[in-house]
Amino acid sequence: MNITINSRDLPYTIDTYGMFTGDSAEEMEAEYLAEQYGLTEAEQFELEWDYNHPAIVRDFALESVNILANGLEGKSSGGIVLAISLPENARSPQFYNYTTDSYDATWTIDKHKLLKFADKHKNGEGQTFREYRQSISWGDMDEASEDYIVAALDFVLPYFLDVESYEDAMFEAESTIYIENMKLEAVSQQLIESKEAKA
Repeated sequence: MNITINSRDLPYTIDTYGMFTGDSAEEMEAEYLAEQYGLTEAEQFELEWDYNHPAIVRDFALESVNILANGLEGKSSGGIVLAISLPENARSPQFYNYTTDSYDATWTIDKHKLLKFADKHKNGEGQTFREYRQSISWGDMDEASEDYIVAALDFVLPYFLDVESYEDAMFEAESTIYIENMKLEAVSQQLIESKEAKA
């Protein structure tokens, strides 16, 4: 079956607010420019950047699907996940109070294998799928509903691709994604140009 799932409904985030913040990329670029152009410590500290945040979120969504596809499609998930589409509707909330960056993707899954696996295994907290369903805020779910399938995926997928391994792979891509989608603000760019002119 094919089912379109928002990434917030699965354990694999693309959160740029509290997790993939790009701080290391900013530091790396500032250190590089300081070395290249002989910036003082104060000049380096004062460098400011403009970010193309929609592009950053889009690139994290693409990287997320790449990691998930490599780690879950086919034999990697025991034939449960057959395919994951490219991400669509990558977006950020206006406010980060109760939500975060996300994207939609269409998952092609073997529903029979998914539910069979969910019913026979426990998650990392030692819960059965039934206990897990009772513990999440979605409440009672019709077994024929898409919510039930998404809950089963949320329960089962970390068995095949644990969240920490996913996050480690995303952290590896973080600096590149930011560096490709950031540029110096006007005043900082003028400083670099003035240093170039003196070189």
